[in-house]
Amino acid sequence: MKSRRKEFRYGDFNIPVKFRTAFEEGSALLVNISTGGCTLRNVCPVMNPMEVFLLTIDTDDLKNPIEAKAIVLRIKGETLAAHFTLIPPASQKLLRRYFANKLRNQ
Repeated sequence: MKSRRKEFRYGDFNIPVKFRTAFEEGSALLVNISTGGCTLRNVCPVMNPMEVFLLTIDTDDLKNPIEAKAIVLRIKGETLAAHFTLIPPASQKLLRRYFANKLRNQ
């Protein structure tokens, strides 16, 4: 079976991230990510399918935060899958470099 993914997915993480919806701010753990989307766990407050949010990854070892506008595709238990609707080229480049290095150093 052929994968539908177009981007390389960096995974097996538990990185704290922040997000902002139209109404509130929240936090979650980033499980995996690509330039096309991500999977989050322990999302608080809970979001709903089709909800739009701004994801911010701002860890101590990043010079600049990685930001992406996203939409919730599905929720299964504690896990949320999101598709990035807008991720600036600079954030795409930083995402690839940061998570490739993270995987190399695990």
